[in-house]
Amino acid sequence: MVDVKTEKRIGLARALSKMGYCSRSKATVLIRAGRVTRNGRIVRDPECPIRLPQDRIEVDGVPLGNAPKIYLMMNKPRGVVTTASDEKGRKTVYDLLEPGLAWVGPWAGGQGE
Repeated sequence: MVDVKTEKRIGLARALSKMGYCSRSKATVLIRAGRVTRNGRIVRDPECPIRLPQDRIEVDGVPLGNAPKIYLMMNKPRGVVTTASDEKGRKTVYDLLEPGLAWVGPWAGGQGE
């Protein structure tokens, strides 16, 4: 039996990100648009508490599972910044990735796993 007080819960947007589906910001858009369900019910709150792996999450009717983790390493060229977007218009490490690659998130250095 699971102890409810010690069971780890995370917000729905973070859960989608942890599962490798998309970024938290994109997850928030999907959730608020009513495209995400938890255990068969539409959820519109990105901070709705989720219990992984007990809760069943679907996006547009497709059940999500944990995506296999793939680690990419690169020697970052000089002048390229390590961020998803840059307000100064500089080239980012994401610009160096192949087009059509699945969503890539930053490595948390072993945190949160």
